[in-house]
Amino acid sequence: MSFLRPEAVAAVRRWALPLGLAAVGLAMAVIWLPRLLGGNWLALVPLGIAALVLMTAAALAQSALAGLWARFGGPGLVTIEEGRISYFGPTGGAILALDGLDLVQIVVGGDVPGGRAWRLADAFGQHAVIPAGANGAAKLLDSLGTLPGFEVVHAIAAMQRARPGSEDIWRRPDPSTRRLG
Repeated sequence: MSFLRPEAVAAVRRWALPLGLAAVGLAMAVIWLPRLLGGNWLALVPLGIAALVLMTAAALAQSALAGLWARFGGPGLVTIEEGRISYFGPTGGAILALDGLDLVQIVVGGDVPGGRAWRLADAFGQHAVIPAGANGAAKLLDSLGTLPGFEVVHAIAAMQRARPGSEDIWRRPDPSTRRLG
C-alpha cells in the first residue's frame, strides 16, 4: 500500500533522472568545494563546467522523453499477428499466444507507465504488462474480445475506474480448452 498519490509517484518517476543528476552535481560540489578552496581550483573549473553541461543535456533528454511518454500514454509497441500478442517496451517484452492466455487483468496506478495497463498471463507463467497507451495497444480489446466469455464492456469499465490496483477481467473457464502452439 502506497501512502503517496499515484499522480505524485508518476511525477517523481518522470523526473527521477534529472533529479538524480542534480543530486550527483550537488554531491560533486560538496565533495570538491573544500579541495577547490585549498588547492589549484582553476584547473578543475573546465571539468566542472563539462560535468554541468553533460548533466543538463541528460536532464533535458530525459524530460523530453518523459513528455513524449506522457503524450502517448505509455512506452512500447504492441503487435498482433496470427494469434500472437507481442509487446516490446524499454525494459522488456513478451510474446504470448492468444489461445494460450489464462488470465487478463487491468492494472491501475502503481508502477504502470501512463497509469493504466493490461496484464496478460499464460499457462507457462509468462506474463506481459502492456501500458494502455502503448503504440498498438488499442487493438488488444478487439483481439481479447475473441476469448470465450470475455466481456468487452467489463474491460472498458475496469479501464476507466480510478482506484489503484488490479482487477481480473477474464480467466480461462476450462484449462482443457487451451490450445498452445
